[in-house]
Amino acid sequence: MYSNIVVQRQWTRLACLCRSLATLEGQKLPQSGKSSDGISPPPRKARGPTDILQALAATVGTDPTAAHYKYHDDPYLIPLSNFRKRAYALSAEAGRKAAAWIRDEHAELFTTREWDPPSKIKTPYFNADPKIEAFAPKPIYNDASKVTEEDLKYTIQNALIDDSITIFKLLGGTTSVSEEVKLQFLQLLCFYNEREPDSMEWLEEKWFASNIREKQAATWRVGGLADQIFESMDPKKPEAYCAMIQGMAKYYQAERANVLTQEAIEKGIPLSTSVFNSLLSCVGYLREGTTLRIEALRAILVQMNEQGIAPNNETLSSCLRSLSAWGGGKIIQQMALQVLAEFRQVGIQPGLAAYYYLLCLFCKESKYHDDPYLIPLSNFRKRAYALSAEAGRKAAAWIRDEHAELFTTREWDPPSKIKTPYFNADPKIEAFAPKPIYNDASKVTEEDLKYTIQNALIDDSITIFKLLGGTTSVSEEVKLQFLQLLCFYNEREPDSMEWLEEKWFASNIREKQAATWRVGGLADQIFESMDPKKPEAYCAMIQGMAKYYQAERANVLTQEAIEKGIPLSTSVFNSLLSCVGYLREGTTLRIEALRAILVQMNEQGIAPNNETLSSCLRSLSAWGGGKIIQQMALQVLAEFRQVGIQPGLAAYYYLLCLFCKERGPRFDILSTIINDLEQKEHLEAKEPADTNFFITAMGVCSDHLQDIAMAERLHALLMKGDNYKLVGDAYKESIYYRHYITVACRHAPFEKTLELLDTLVPNVYVPEPSVMEEIIKTLEVGGAGDRLAQAWSQLVIFGHGKRAKLVEKVLDAMCNTYHGQDEEVKSKMRAAAADMLSFGQLTPEEQEAKNIRSPVQKLSASAICNIIEICSDTKDKADPLWKNIEEALDRLRREEAAGVPDRPQAIADVAKKAATVGLPGIAAAAVTYLAECGFEEAMSASVQVLGAMLNRPEQEVETLLTQEHSSLVGNLHPAALAVAEAYN
Repeated sequence: MYSNIVVQRQWTRLACLCRSLATLEGQKLPQSGKSSDGISPPPRKARGPTDILQALAATVGTDPTAAHYKYHDDPYLIPLSNFRKRAYALSAEAGRKAAAWIRDEHAELFTTREWDPPSKIKTPYFNADPKIEAFAPKPIYNDASKVTEEDLKYTIQNALIDDSITIFKLLGGTTSVSEEVKLQFLQLLCFYNEREPDSMEWLEEKWFASNIREKQAATWRVGGLADQIFESMDPKKPEAYCAMIQGMAKYYQAERANVLTQEAIEKGIPLSTSVFNSLLSCVGYLREGTTLRIEALRAILVQMNEQGIAPNNETLSSCLRSLSAWGGGKIIQQMALQVLAEFRQVGIQPGLAAYYYLLCLFCKESKYHDDPYLIPLSNFRKRAYALSAEAGRKAAAWIRDEHAELFTTREWDPPSKIKTPYFNADPKIEAFAPKPIYNDASKVTEEDLKYTIQNALIDDSITIFKLLGGTTSVSEEVKLQFLQLLCFYNEREPDSMEWLEEKWFASNIREKQAATWRVGGLADQIFESMDPKKPEAYCAMIQGMAKYYQAERANVLTQEAIEKGIPLSTSVFNSLLSCVGYLREGTTLRIEALRAILVQMNEQGIAPNNETLSSCLRSLSAWGGGKIIQQMALQVLAEFRQVGIQPGLAAYYYLLCLFCKERGPRFDILSTIINDLEQKEHLEAKEPADTNFFITAMGVCSDHLQDIAMAERLHALLMKGDNYKLVGDAYKESIYYRHYITVACRHAPFEKTLELLDTLVPNVYVPEPSVMEEIIKTLEVGGAGDRLAQAWSQLVIFGHGKRAKLVEKVLDAMCNTYHGQDEEVKSKMRAAAADMLSFGQLTPEEQEAKNIRSPVQKLSASAICNIIEICSDTKDKADPLWKNIEEALDRLRREEAAGVPDRPQAIADVAKKAATVGLPGIAAAAVTYLAECGFEEAMSASVQVLGAMLNRPEQEVETLLTQEHSSLVGNLHPAALAVAEAYN
C-alpha cells in the first residue's frame, strides 16, 4: 500500500519536472533569424545591471534647483541653513568614520564571508565574491610580519605611506629591493613627502573647517628616506631625478630643486615638462625682489626652450601662479600679459586656472569690503573704517613689540622639540619679527649699528653709536652712513609709513617751512670729527641743512667745499635752490641769488636735471606773484628746455601755483601744459610733488578758468593708461573730485552733469556739504524733481541729514520745482518732505537718555512752511500726510523752529485746503498760528476758512464775526470758534 503511494508521488514529481523543462524551452529565443510560425523576434542583447538606469538618466537633465545629492531628497529633510547643512554633512561623515573604526579595530569580524552557513567551514574574506575593497579590513604590518616585495607593491599602489615604509625597512632597505620597485617607492615618497596623505573619504570635515589653504613653507624632509634612496641609486635614472625635483619644488625646497635640475642638465639627463612646471611654481623662493624673480622665471623658460621641452597648459598656469603670488604692480601685470601672449602664439590657450591667477593679480582687494552693504557711503564712515582698521594694525604692532618673547621661537615647533630662534624660520617675515631693544646694558657691535642704519631706526642707532664709544670707535665708512641718516631725518624718528590713514584723515601733510635743523647736534659733531672730510660728508650736511631750512649755514658750507676743491653733487645744488629764498630778502635779490647758484653749477661742470628745474620753480612760486617772477619762471623753463630737460608734473604744478593765483588775473597757462602732456604716451612719477599737479590743475579749471572743457581734457588725461596713480592719496583724490564736480555743476550741460554724478557719486566720491549745495542748485535749475527727492536720501546716507542748512536748500529747491512735475514725481517729493520733518527728532527725555550735549540743529520756520506746502497737495482726507502737516503746525506753535515763515500765504492756503477736505482742527491751527505771529493774512484766511467750514458766503461770515464772542460760543464748532477768535 505504502509502495503504491511512494511510486505515485515520484511519478508526480517527474511530471512537474517535465512540464517545467517544456516551459523553459518555450521561453528561449530562437537563435536563427526565422521561427516556425513566420515571426522573427530580434536577437537577445546582453545588458548590464545599470543599463536601464543609464538610459533613463539620459532622458532627464540635471536639476540646478535641487539640493546636493548628499542630502535627503525630501523637502522636509533638506537643511535650509548653513548651520544645518554643516551639522547634517558632518554627522553623516561621523557615521562613516565610526564604521571605518569598527572595520579596522575589529578586523576579525570581517575575515569571513557572512553568508556562509554555520555548518560550513569559514572561508577567508578575500575569497568572497564580489570582493569590496572598502569593506575589507586593512592589513596590519609590524616587526613580526613576514612580507615580500609584492606587499610593498600593494602598499605603493594604494598609497599606504606608513605601511610601505615599514615593509621597505623589513625587506632590508635599499639593498634588498629591485630597482623598479625602488623607483616606484621613491616616486611615492616624493609625491607625499613621506607623510600619510589626507583621506579622501573625510571631505566634509575638510570643507566645513575650511582647512584647504596650502601651507607655503619649506616642509621637505631634508635627509629623509627619499634622499637616502636617491643617493643609493647607481646609476640614477631620469625618472628618479624628475621625482626628486618635483617633490622638492612641491614642498618649497626651491634651492635644492634648482641645484638638482642644473646637475641633471649638465649630465645630459632628460627632464620632463612637469619638472620645469614645478620649478616655475616655486621660482619666487629662489630670489628676492620683483626684478630678480622675473629674471629667474625667464631663465627657466629659456632653459626649457634650449632643452627642447615643449610647454603645456600647466606651464602657463605655473608662471601666472608665481606672478600672482608676488603682489601687484605694473611690472608684474605687464609680465603676466606678455607671458599670456607668448603662450597663445605657440598655440597654448589659458584655462580656468590661468584666468583665476590673472584675476588674483589684476583684481587686488581694496581698502573697503567689496560688498555694497559694507562699503562706507559717508566721509565719516570712511574715516572710521580706515582708522579702526589701522588701529587694529597698531594693536598688533604693540603686542609684537611689548611681548617680543611670544615671537622669538617658531610657533610650529612641537613641545618635544628644542625651540629654535625665530630668525631661523623659513620663510622669515620681517614685519612679524619683534624689533630688537637696545639699552645701556646691551652688548652691541658695529653690525648692530649697520642694521639700525639700514632700517632707519634713528633712536636705536644713536643709542648704539654712543654705546660703541662715539666718533672714535666707529669705522669711517659706517660713520659716514650714520651721518647721512642723521642729516636726512634731522636726528628724529621718521613717521612710520604703515600709519598712512591717520596722516591722511588728519590732513597733517603740510610741510613746516621753518629752520628746524639741530644746530650743534650729533650730525654736526660727527662731521667735525671727520678728518679728512669726504665729499659725501659735505653733500650730506649741505642737503640736510637745506632740507630743514638752515640756509645760511648750508650756503657757507657749500662755498667752503668749492674753495677746497671738493666735488659736490647735483642734489646739493638742487637743495640750495629750494631754500634760496631764505638767503635774501626781496624779489630782486632772491632772483640774483638763484641765478648765482645756477651760474656756479655751470662753472663747477655740474649738469642739471629735472629736480633742478623743479627746485627753481618751487622757490619762484613761493615768493608770491608778479610779472617779474613770472617772466623769470618762463625764462628758466625755456633755458632748461634748450639743454634737453623737459618739465615734469612737479614743475607744471609750481607753474600753476605761480600763474593761477586765487585772486589774480586770469592766465590760461593750463591749456599749454595739457597740450604738452597729451602728446606723451604715459606719465611717470619722479618727485613727491608730482601728485599735486592734478588736484591743482582741476582747482584751476574750477575756480580760476571756470572751464568745463579744460576740466574734461584734464580728467581724460588722468584716466589715460596708468596715470590714475598720480592723483595721490585718498585726501588728494577727494579734493580732485570736489573741484571736478563743482566745475561740472556750474558750467557743464545739465545732462552731462547728471551722467557725471551717476558715475562718481557715491562709488568714487562722497560730496562734502559745499559740493552738495552746488548739486542741489544744479538740480533746481534743471527742474529735476525726482533727483531732488533722491538728494534727500543721499544727504541721509552721506551723513548730512542733520545739517539744517542743506535740508533747507533741498526744501527750497523742491518747492520751486514742485508744480512742474508729474504726479509720480510729486508723490516722491511729498514723501521726502514728510521724512525730513521726522528725521532725527528726539524728545527732551530721549536726548537726556542718550546724553546728547550739543544742541541739535533745528529747521527754520520757512523750511517747515515748505514742508507743509508740499505735503498739503492732496485731496484725500485720510492721507497720512495730514498727520505730518499737523505735527509741523504744532512745532511752529511750540516755537521749535527758528524765526517766522517768509511766505505766510502758503500756510493760509493750507488752512483753506484743510477746511475744504473736512479737517477743521488743522485749519484752525494754521489760522491761529498766523494770528499769533501777527501776519495780515490771518484776517482774510479766517474769513475764507470759516466760510468753508460753515458753507456760507464771505459776506455772511464777516457779519457773523462782528457779533459778540459770547453769542458765538454755543453756536459754533470749537474749531470754528478758534478761527473766529483768531480773526478778532
